[in-house]
Amino acid sequence: MRRLVVTGIIVFVGILAGVIALRPRGAATAAAALPERAIASDSVAPPIVPSQPVAVAPGAFEALAAGLPALLQAKMRDDYEARLTQLAKLDPRRTLDLLNDLEPKPSDRLKDLVLGVWMHDAPRLALAWAQANRLSFFAAPEYLKACFDLRDISLVDAGVMQMPDGQQKNSALQRLTREWAKVDPAFMSAWTQGLVARGVPGETRDYAMSGVLEALAREAPDEAIRWVQQATPTDNNTMRRYYQAVARGMTDTGKLEAAEKFFGAQRDNPDYNLAFNQIVQEVAKQAPERVDGWLKSLAGSFAQGSALGSAVGVLSDSDPAAATRLFSRHAEDPNGAGALRMMQRLTQRWAQRDRAAALQFIEEAPRLTAANRQRLRDAVAAPH
Repeated sequence: MRRLVVTGIIVFVGILAGVIALRPRGAATAAAALPERAIASDSVAPPIVPSQPVAVAPGAFEALAAGLPALLQAKMRDDYEARLTQLAKLDPRRTLDLLNDLEPKPSDRLKDLVLGVWMHDAPRLALAWAQANRLSFFAAPEYLKACFDLRDISLVDAGVMQMPDGQQKNSALQRLTREWAKVDPAFMSAWTQGLVARGVPGETRDYAMSGVLEALAREAPDEAIRWVQQATPTDNNTMRRYYQAVARGMTDTGKLEAAEKFFGAQRDNPDYNLAFNQIVQEVAKQAPERVDGWLKSLAGSFAQGSALGSAVGVLSDSDPAAATRLFSRHAEDPNGAGALRMMQRLTQRWAQRDRAAALQFIEEAPRLTAANRQRLRDAVAAPH
């Protein structure tokens, strides 16, 4: 599998290199569209043959269904979902009707579970039902998993691509292209580039490409960065999404030093702001001892404020003491209204674990005015 993925990345890089080389400087990204026949690449894994319908013994469905209300009322979630999965394998359409009739009404998410089972066994029938009754299924993890498992791009065209344009559709498409590109980057790149010729809106294409770039950055970050640098954005947020995707791919695979080296050199460029936040969040999770140095390197830059907020957000749950000290060191003005509110929240959270230590910090914290020091004392002393 590893060899196949690496081969796919090499092909993907070749596709991107060809696109970049052929595109006139300054031309829109739309010029990079590949012919739609590229979608039929030999690199695509053959679709999995759906399983045959299950022979149902008389009364089997009714016997299983009879126990559902009791499981729901007892809040036995795992048992309930296992029973639903069994019913979906016997008769998914009937199972969906059953969910509509149950009292109390179960969560709509359970419909997604049933549809996911149906997608694996009879994808065309499941898609038709969802198109008519539940478009939001095409943003559900069960749908995305079925598309990925079956490796059938027509399920994407008939599903998520039929959703109304908007954030839900964009985010679902980004997740799908990212997971698919991890195992077949060349194919997913070709399909994504082909969206231009089909008239898909620029923002939707950009989200789809972000997923591909994130997958590429996990294995070949230099190539992902090179592609982004030579791309032409379709709107003001495109480059920020692209660089955030590259940063996520790098940091998710532990390439923190490479991410810091490249993105740290772009500290004053607002296009990299989302990427900075992504990197700092991951540094705070994976190597919190390095957060301080990373924030010092951003001091006085466009990105420093939001990056500090990202780091504090990660640390405040796991280590509120470290988060408080970090914010105190790097806040531009700890006496500003916004900074003081943040200090109050952090010291209160710290005090829930160790009130004495939080109060000692307040007494010793540098740069605070006497009035604000008292405000923090009062905030920590108040019951929560």
